[in-house]
Amino acid sequence: IHAVASTVLIVDDVEDMRVLARVNLEADGRWIVVGSAADGREGVELAAELQPDVCLLDLEMPWMSGPEAIPHIRRASPNTAIVIWTVDPEGPRAMSAMELGVSTIIDKGSTPLPLLARALAEVYQPSD
Repeated sequence: IHAVASTVLIVDDVEDMRVLARVNLEADGRWIVVGSAADGREGVELAAELQPDVCLLDLEMPWMSGPEAIPHIRRASPNTAIVIWTVDPEGPRAMSAMELGVSTIIDKGSTPLPLLARALAEVYQPSD
């Protein structure tokens, strides 16, 4: 039993992925989705406003990619853990994201949505 749910900001340019992630995370009980953004710029703004525990960040997005958004999110919300969520976890953008110090990369292709909450919980442990 989890006493306090952790907050999540979902940043993905595909609306269906944002909706499915929200439904699966909130069904788990450990997570409260406090916002969702369709691109990196919107993600940075929402991270600054909402100060989420975790930012679930897609790599490939228009206007501002995940790797481009990471330093801005870090400045806007320094205590937010950034988790990359991508179909290309071995690609150059994923590697550049790792170099920017993200918590981990979750592979969209090999992580079924019902397991997303567990995958996030494995990398983000709230401090009591």
